[in-house]
Amino acid sequence: MLSKNLLRYHTAQRILTSLTIKQGLKYNNPSTVAEIPHFIDFHGLDVTEILEPIDTFHNFNEFFYRKLKPGARPCDEPANPKVCVSPADCRMMAFDTVSEATNVWIKGLGFSIPKLLGNEILAETYVGGSLAIFRLAPQDYHRQVLDVYGENTRTILTVNSPQFGLVTLACIGAMMVGSIIITAPPPGSHVKRTDEMGYFAFGGSTIVVLWQKGMIEFDTDLKENAGEKIETLVKVGMRVGLRNGK
Repeated sequence: MLSKNLLRYHTAQRILTSLTIKQGLKYNNPSTVAEIPHFIDFHGLDVTEILEPIDTFHNFNEFFYRKLKPGARPCDEPANPKVCVSPADCRMMAFDTVSEATNVWIKGLGFSIPKLLGNEILAETYVGGSLAIFRLAPQDYHRQVLDVYGENTRTILTVNSPQFGLVTLACIGAMMVGSIIITAPPPGSHVKRTDEMGYFAFGGSTIVVLWQKGMIEFDTDLKENAGEKIETLVKVGMRVGLRNGK
């Protein structure tokens, strides 16, 4: 029975991967610009905050990972490095421990930090640590930013912060996301909150952020909502927590 289930799982994964690639290519086609006005109207998007004029996009994907005007997503308390902010426009859930997240939100899905990171040694860093899930819907702004100050020690995901220690951001494309594009600076670069780290092409997507044990105190409303299995709407730059203790 187990082998049959595994076979079905891998078959489904291959099908979804194929669909993802095809969908991503579809929205790179110039003809898809015709879908932009309907998408804007259907989701009630605020076009006044979009940097480039709508008629300058060459395909739907370019519109999907559009840039916003400077100041459209201000950073809460920019002078206070002990503040942690949301890396995305999204629906967020925050958990003090990974085990709490597993029990409340991702129970039964075979989730583990080693599987998420693909790195047993790095995963050990987050034993007893905190976790937040940032889920982006298709209508959301699909560029992601850094949520802490620090030094980028991995090309994609890990930031060494003087205030928050080693923080890891795992970007996960959903089924209909054609690709994940990384724009973060190279390893060793100094970065600050709301610096862009990348963007998702068409679809929904998720960012999972990990903090070491005792490093962050999430805002109370976020934890209370998560305990009730309720996601909280947040935007890029909005405060989600503080450095715990110091």
